[in-house]
Amino acid sequence: MRKLYRLLKRSPFLRTLTLLSIMVFAFYQISQRYKASPESSGSETPFFDLHPDQVASLVVSSATPQPSDLSFVRDGARWFAVSGVETVEIPVDSIIPLFNALNRMAVEEVKTGIKKMAALGIDEAAPDMKISVTQENRPVQEIYLGVSGMDAVSKNWRTCVRLPKDRVAYMVRGNLPALFNKHIDDYKNPLVLNVNPDSVVELRYTNAADSTIVFVRSNQVWSVRGSKAPVQSEALDAELRQFAHLQSRRFCSPAVAAENLPLVYRLSVFIKEGGDSIGISVFKKEPGWVIHSTQNEKAFFLADTLPVFFNNPNTFLQAQKEIYSTKTAKLN
Repeated sequence: MRKLYRLLKRSPFLRTLTLLSIMVFAFYQISQRYKASPESSGSETPFFDLHPDQVASLVVSSATPQPSDLSFVRDGARWFAVSGVETVEIPVDSIIPLFNALNRMAVEEVKTGIKKMAALGIDEAAPDMKISVTQENRPVQEIYLGVSGMDAVSKNWRTCVRLPKDRVAYMVRGNLPALFNKHIDDYKNPLVLNVNPDSVVELRYTNAADSTIVFVRSNQVWSVRGSKAPVQSEALDAELRQFAHLQSRRFCSPAVAAENLPLVYRLSVFIKEGGDSIGISVFKKEPGWVIHSTQNEKAFFLADTLPVFFNNPNTFLQAQKEIYSTKTAKLN
């Protein structure tokens, strides 16, 4: 130490260099502590550092409106949403907002001296919502999401969060419960039918006892195959355009879809490119209907009523001539 002291005393350059080194080291330590401290108001905190390609699963456990778990599980490059007996493959883009929300939590206030964690929805025994993340070669990370609302002063929407075993809570920016409290149906494909109406060359309706009517289009004019019955081409075109891009969020539960429901209507839509067809099947489920499309094999949809486009093609015949049975007997 004496030699070092003498050396520093003799060399102003070394003294300056040593002083600068100490200052840089001190600044680094302070900055690291600041970065790691969730108490920095308005700063993004390192509660999580998630990368989709390293996360094995993300589980959202909700207490309201009823206890439920929604899991997001990665298998290689593919992601799946899992709830109960249902598993749905989802694009990774659909859960990126969840990772971003966890990675970018911005603390606006730190609450200490909390007497009742349950009042804030963050009691460890029964939080309003718990997020559990499993990453490769790391222990499970958890965070509790509690009450949320608009702050009267900042006018920002804020959510109360807490880490396990912590005695403090953090008010972070954003309505996190609304972002995470989803149903598996929110991640399902809502597609029922998606075609270019101008490319449709044939509509084939089948129902009770194989009663069938086939509309064919040539030179923008519709006719009935095997019949001279005139067709209201403009009305049929208008109906086709209305339902050519059909979506629904009224998904049928797996239990109902698994029932042996009577198939009562079938519509086949033929496209001119390659002659492929899309099948729309309609099942009877009192008091309404269940619809299935070959464009979205894994989904079944509920409907209270059916438009005539799906069940009464006689509507498109001039003079309303009935050449197609509209009875709802079960199809074979």
